[in-house]
Amino acid sequence: MVSDKFKYQLRKEAQKWQNEGLIESDIYERLATRYHFEKLETISNNRFLAVIITLGFILLGLAVITFVAANWQVWSKLIKVSILLGFFILINTAGFYLYREQSEDWKARLGQGLLLLGGLSLGANIGLMSQIFHQTGATYKLFWFWGLGVLFMAYGLRLTSLGILSLILIGISYFASFYAISMEHLTLQIQLMPLLIAVLFVSLAYWCKSRWIFALSIILFTISLNTNFTILVVNLYDQNSYFLPNIIFLGFYTLPSVLLWAYQDDLGFLSNRVSLGFSAISRKICIFYLGLLFYILSFNFWSYDNLSSRKKVTIESPIPSDWFPFIAVLTILLIVSVWWWWKLGRSQRNNLLWRIDRNSSAIGIMILTNSLLVWWHQRINPLGEFATVMFNLLLFLLAIGLIQQSLKSGKRLGYWWGIILLSVQLFSRMLEYDTGLLFKAVVLFISGISVIFAGIWFENHLKRLQHVRTSEDGISS
Repeated sequence: MVSDKFKYQLRKEAQKWQNEGLIESDIYERLATRYHFEKLETISNNRFLAVIITLGFILLGLAVITFVAANWQVWSKLIKVSILLGFFILINTAGFYLYREQSEDWKARLGQGLLLLGGLSLGANIGLMSQIFHQTGATYKLFWFWGLGVLFMAYGLRLTSLGILSLILIGISYFASFYAISMEHLTLQIQLMPLLIAVLFVSLAYWCKSRWIFALSIILFTISLNTNFTILVVNLYDQNSYFLPNIIFLGFYTLPSVLLWAYQDDLGFLSNRVSLGFSAISRKICIFYLGLLFYILSFNFWSYDNLSSRKKVTIESPIPSDWFPFIAVLTILLIVSVWWWWKLGRSQRNNLLWRIDRNSSAIGIMILTNSLLVWWHQRINPLGEFATVMFNLLLFLLAIGLIQQSLKSGKRLGYWWGIILLSVQLFSRMLEYDTGLLFKAVVLFISGISVIFAGIWFENHLKRLQHVRTSEDGISS
């Protein structure tokens, strides 16, 4: 969709071209018809009117809240319930009516704002209703049911803003629950949280065709999966041993990155005819995750003397039975990851052989090397400085690979993420080891100059690449 800002600039330039004689009047009329120049002033007026109306609604809402707060203790339960339900129904009904008016943009936007306000008021209704009828409970339960209610509204209205609000509320409920329950006996909701996010919100992302919902849901999925892994490992942790059970390797080191990289848009009944680019988003998050993981592991903590003096743990006690739901989630995710990687290899040109492309092979080798290094260090023999060198090498190769791919594709994000990884790696090693101030100053100076020249060179490279592509398109046409 072309933005209004582009239309304004195009109209201004087209008028200048017409005055200078560069284009004829009929070409200007075609541009005006195609981009609706005559509606630009109306759109501006409607947007200003929508801002004024929104400001008025905010003031009216504050007035209503102040009035209700002043008389809340005096009113009976019936009046309180009537006010809460009436406000909730009124806001959502008005929002739904305006949201349906897609013919006028300002009405649709105002309707979306009212529906979002209705989603926010749902939490106030739940909290105040429980207070009226003297029902107490943990705060995370309030956010949980609030998030589910907003999620139901998002599915019914197919509205991205409500989906993002629901995702935020579910995330708050997840993290708030750790302050209300025992870490040794997590609730079923927390253990199933990664699977719930994957099923509920990824489906919603396809339903709303929203990349924002998909990206945020993938991030919350990764965080919840790693958090649950960490809590499980802590519960199985032997206080007299540094080494952790083998199950940790499915957590931070393998499972999230394997799932994120192999994710594919083709999910059967969830798929759309038009590609939404969700697999590209998942791979970008995977690259960011691997870069952050390799950076953390690149520090020189593998050579501490107390590591080798600790005895290795043997899992003598089985996993507690109340953790079986999370183990079931891990089993499902492992099966899905194997299936996706199998489809990733079969999606190549030759369907008779399983073969993955060069990028997937490189990422797979990095993930496997990472897992093997940590497993060998914790279960076989401490690797010491060798592990530090290897993880720094993995971080360096990942950064170089990102820069190389970005130079071919002409994408800024991968290039600058690779530059940042290299710069942070160099800066961290300089601070981690005992170096003089003069050496630090020289390194910082060289790094700053290198980043400046890298940015200028890359922008010039993009211009040359775009020129070459434009020339090839002209020749082919």
